[in-house]
This record gives sequence, structure tokens and C-alpha cells, in this order.
Amino acid sequence: MILTDQKTVVREARTFVEDTLRDADPISAARLDELRRVWEENARAAVPGVTGTSAETELVKGIRPNGILVHTVDDDLTDEERREIEESVEQIPKFQTWAMQLQDDDAGFSMNTALFLCSSGEVSAPVVTYAAAAGPIPHRDSGRYQLVRSQRGLRSRTTTTLRRALGTQRLREFNSAVDNDDADSIKLSRELTSELLGAWKLKIT
Repeated sequence: MILTDQKTVVREARTFVEDTLRDADPISAARLDELRRVWEENARAAVPGVTGTSAETELVKGIRPNGILVHTVDDDLTDEERREIEESVEQIPKFQTWAMQLQDDDAGFSMNTALFLCSSGEVSAPVVTYAAAAGPIPHRDSGRYQLVRSQRGLRSRTTTTLRRALGTQRLREFNSAVDNDDADSIKLSRELTSELLGAWKLKIT
């Protein structure tokens, strides 16, 4: 098995499958029923953003229990750079994969980490890191980005709205993270991560 965003590899894999199908023998209805039972009785591994969605929450399964609040700054990715990056990633209907520009000297975040991007009194809908490695921006000597994946259709929340949604025990931690201008990113407790996800009707699965 292989999981890739490289279009050439995807094309080669598709060609291989199509060639195999042309040479394949049909199976009987009885054999198909038997294979279906095997499929349904065995757990299927979740692939983040591909098969790893919850019918209830639509959030990528298997994310890390501790989220990170990231104080973002305006990026300077050009339209051409962003288009080149995003064209290298296979998009799927329920999720959008895009390039998040990192702060200077930032090594990026571990794969499957929930990020809450905070700027000017607003927190974007949660995104999940799609790749562990942070790549250099195309055609530049400096600057890095990291691919993240978000569910389509979710809107930002103001910090005021989120404060009202949080329980008193997590409010202090949230205020401390939001008001900390000295740190580009702050690791959040599992409990606060869970409550923040709940503001978008999402949850750790």
C-alpha cells in the first residue's frame, strides 16, 4: 500500500489497477458475499482525510490529543506559489488541503496535530497537519510551509465566543494561551483541546 500526493505516482497506480482489471476474471455472487463479510468483520485502518472521517463529526480520526494554539502572521505566499503547492496535493470533497506558512525558523508540527490558528481576536476552524515534514517554499532561498487539512464549511470563531463556550476550568488556560504574545505557538491540554473542538461540534476520535 502507498499513500501519496504525487500525481505521477497516483497516475501510475491507476494505470496498474486498470491494466489488472482488464486481465482479471469475474467472481461469482457467492464469492462476493463472502469477501464482503470478511471486509465488514475486520477493522479498517483510517487514512487521515481520506477514509478517516467520523460520520458524526466529520473530523479526521486519530489526531493527537493535545492541540496547539498558533499565533499566525500574514503570510507572503504568492498566488503562483500557493497554486503550485496545492496542485501537488490531491484534493477530496469534504476536506481542503492547503499550505500554511510557518514563522521564521519554525520546524513545523507533528503529523495529525490539531492546530487552532489565532489572529486579531479570531480563531480559525481547527486544521490538522497533513504532513510531518515542513517543506521549503518553491523557488525561494528561505521560508517554509506545512500542509494542513481542514473540513470545508467550518467558520472562524471570535475569542469572545470561544470564552463563553469554555468551562471555567479551561478558561484560564485559554486566556493564557491567547494573551501570550511572546510565544508563536502554545501546546494545549487534552481537556482544552477537546472543549475547543466542541465549539465546532468536533471531537477527538
